[in-house]
Amino acid sequence: MKSMKKAEVLFASIACIIACLGDFITDLFFGSYYTGYDRISQPMSTLGTVNSPVASCMTVWWIIMGLLFIFFGLGLRIAFKSKSSSLIQKASWLVIIYGIGEGICTALFPWNSHSNGICITSFIHNFLGGIGILALIFLPFVLKKVFTKEKHLKMFYFQWFVIVFGITVMLFFNLSKLIFLGNFLESYLGLWQRLFLICHYTNLIIIAIMMIRRTFLTRKETF
Repeated sequence: MKSMKKAEVLFASIACIIACLGDFITDLFFGSYYTGYDRISQPMSTLGTVNSPVASCMTVWWIIMGLLFIFFGLGLRIAFKSKSSSLIQKASWLVIIYGIGEGICTALFPWNSHSNGICITSFIHNFLGGIGILALIFLPFVLKKVFTKEKHLKMFYFQWFVIVFGITVMLFFNLSKLIFLGNFLESYLGLWQRLFLICHYTNLIIIAIMMIRRTFLTRKETF
């Protein structure tokens, strides 16, 4: 692989790690400036609502995060271009869609928690952000075909873990919004979201590390 391509893979991998870790670091940092913010019961998007004292800061971060994930998605194609190209293309697009939907679009169309009735920005926020989340949910379904049981046993089973665990906690997240189930589950709304992101972000960070190893180390992948 040419040095320019290696540099792109390296920067894309670092971009992924920064985006994943940064999403939680910004939540911890800026959340401390939002009086009453509860990470167990409130989702991260609360920090970006129109009435949030740190809304502008979160808007900037989510745009940066989205761009970082887009860059990572493009780097994914370079690092694994010799593996099932059509599947890698799909995985790449899913990461890019997540970056656009849950990152950039979430920033540009914040949730309006004080709105009465239908608010267009809140609707767009939920719709496009939801598409981004769906892209992240579908990603391990594609990756388990890239990292087959025969060649990447641990990675193959880890994709199944991400699928089962991720869908389970996201199901809890969505059920907590239903009135007749909300009393218990709603009090853990923020927890379900963060568990979902920890699971999927761990998967992305592992992929980023694999990209670096595959590009810069000659020994065979051991994941």
